Amino acid sequence: MDVSVGAEPTSGTIWFDDISIEPAGLLNVLRRELVPLVVKSEDGKTTYVEGVDYKRVEDRSLGVAPTRGDFMVVSRGTYDIKHAPPSIQLTSASRIKEGDVLLASFYSPTVLYDKQQVTVSISEPLVFDIMDEEVRRVSEAYGAKCFMMGYDEIRSAGWEDQPGGAHLTPAELLAKHVTRSVEIIHKYVPDAKIFVWSDMFDPYHNARKLDEGRHYYFVNGSWEGSWEGLPSSVGIVNWIGRKESLEWFSGRGHAQIISCSNDSGPIDRVARRFQTASAVPGVIGYMYTTWGARYENMPAFFKFLSTWTPSAQPAAVEQHPAHAEGDVR
Repeated sequence: MDVSVGAEPTSGTIWFDDISIEPAGLLNVLRRELVPLVVKSEDGKTTYVEGVDYKRVEDRSLGVAPTRGDFMVVSRGTYDIKHAPPSIQLTSASRIKEGDVLLASFYSPTVLYDKQQVTVSISEPLVFDIMDEEVRRVSEAYGAKCFMMGYDEIRSAGWEDQPGGAHLTPAELLAKHVTRSVEIIHKYVPDAKIFVWSDMFDPYHNARKLDEGRHYYFVNGSWEGSWEGLPSSVGIVNWIGRKESLEWFSGRGHAQIISCSNDSGPIDRVARRFQTASAVPGVIGYMYTTWGARYENMPAFFKFLSTWTPSAQPAAVEQHPAHAEGDVR
């Protein structure tokens, strides 16, 4: 079976053995207004009432799994799929009888990879309250004048209900979200310099147009058009460095920082990326980015950067496989 990076499986044989399938129950059940839990009778005609027919359901192990210490995982808000789920506990006045079969509908976060990643909701308005408090504290504690927004590889979105019964696409939700984020930062630091990763707003990367029936990971649609909510004053940290991507953001008036490293190859790959970027207006810097915590390569990177000058030759478009975690799936 062809499973090379950036390729779709073609043909072949795969064998799974010793598999067991068991009900997951109310595992990682989310409890917010926009993600309701609904319990009905087997025929669907009776909707039971929480607090009347059954006690409030809470997964007390939700988001409290121990961290592995991975740089992609934080110590709080870590999710897993291996803990015992909560059960439905009946009240003394419940209409549900012993032996009744129930239909339960609920929302659960998508836990990605063994890194236990869970995407923050871009539909839930309460997220902005948290962001507002975080920006206020950072600006007061550090006198921060520059902010890096963490929009990157958003792998699940567009499934839950939306405020006011809206039906925005994932791209429209993200556009609205990033606009609000910029407003929050400027609320506390009016002259703040703001940057964001490129991929979620790049039509040559994760925000590209998708063919019918294709999705980016578990997103209910595509991210095409997400850039409509991104002001040109926001700088782009571009981590694919392709000529068409760099030129596209430059044409929209964004300053850009080129994110690259020599993690997986010799320094000449870095040189090609530098050369490509040198032909694009608005590139203001270069950043060492390691996806594998390989900091031993930093000295060579910065030594090269300190002496590098653009070649007189035309910049070549760098050809390389799609990033294994950040491309369209």
